[in-house]
Amino acid sequence: MLDLTERQKDYLEFIIDFKQKHGYSPTYNELGNGMGVTARAALDTVEVLNKKGYTHSSAKVSRSIVVLKLPEGI
Repeated sequence: MLDLTERQKDYLEFIIDFKQKHGYSPTYNELGNGMGVTARAALDTVEVLNKKGYTHSSAKVSRSIVVLKLPEGI
């Protein structure tokens, strides 16, 4: 499995914290706002996380980000 960058770990932590607080996954807009980037940049990062096997989501379905596994340290 491919290693994650620190920034990618930050995204995973944000998604996990958001889901624990609200009971559902963030939208790409909410994720982007929380990470200080555009929704498109958030989508691009989630797509990388999908390819690395840490998340699963659909760009066309709102609140579809699911964390499949955690890296060490989270």
